[in-house]
Amino acid sequence: NKVRQKLSSSSFLINPWAPVMDSKFTDKSFFSESQLETIKTGEFNKMPILMGTSRHSGIALISEAIGSEDNKDRLRRDWTVLGGELILNRPENILRPQEDLQFVNTLKKFYFDQEEFTEDGGFDQLINAVGDAVFLGANDYFIKAVHGGSAQPIYLYNFDHMYSNISGGDVFSLSTIQLILKLFLSKIGIKMFNDKRPGISHWDELFCIFSGNDSFLFKHSISNQVDQKVANIFTSFIINFASSGNPTSSSGINEILGDLEWEFTKKENDKKFLSVSSSPEMQEFDSEQINFLKDAFKKRYS
Repeated sequence: NKVRQKLSSSSFLINPWAPVMDSKFTDKSFFSESQLETIKTGEFNKMPILMGTSRHSGIALISEAIGSEDNKDRLRRDWTVLGGELILNRPENILRPQEDLQFVNTLKKFYFDQEEFTEDGGFDQLINAVGDAVFLGANDYFIKAVHGGSAQPIYLYNFDHMYSNISGGDVFSLSTIQLILKLFLSKIGIKMFNDKRPGISHWDELFCIFSGNDSFLFKHSISNQVDQKVANIFTSFIINFASSGNPTSSSGINEILGDLEWEFTKKENDKKFLSVSSSPEMQEFDSEQINFLKDAFKKRYS
């Protein structure tokens, strides 16, 4: 518990998947300073970077919050506490009153029209608020830090394909029984609970790059020609990037990608991203949305 509290009170965007500054716990540390400081000072290999989000990334983080009536009621009664847990991964006892609460309340004010969270219309807003804060805003903050001391290319994507059968959103939003029913009935052409699908979740792109034979769930995600086309496109990006540092280096000679050119983000224009779908194309994030996140992160982490 002491280690957890020490980490939770100091890490940047607390996340069990993120590197830990281990100098706090050992004399032979791998990280001698925070990852953010390492990036800001430019003390890292200047390699091309491929990174991205999904259209509704927040789905992966809110299932617990909306999975019970008690938690829905908590959202209505005390957004600052549960919002802090969802966005900052900090339990109530270690929330920093000014820094943390101001951050989550700023998000609430921007994403929610109503004064308090309500079930009607609040579900999509909650997905966007949490997803943008944890993924989109953090990515943008990272890009800004890298651009501050390096001109290396950063290829940014937004995964925007809803699988015809099973997706990450189903895993996070359906009960275990509902998910099993959906999987087995899909074998005979019956699609259940499609009206409850909340969107394209964080890690949905992983269904494209892992063999279906390795996982029962993954096996049932790529289930038609459109799903397979998206999987082939995304896999081509990964292979190209691993071999050349450019995800569309085979464009013009690869019939899967055609003449697609993926423009990397630049310091003067960091809103560009590739929308990954059956017809991928370059797009830009909404200016109001991304500028709000820039300002919120600047106030919170600078």
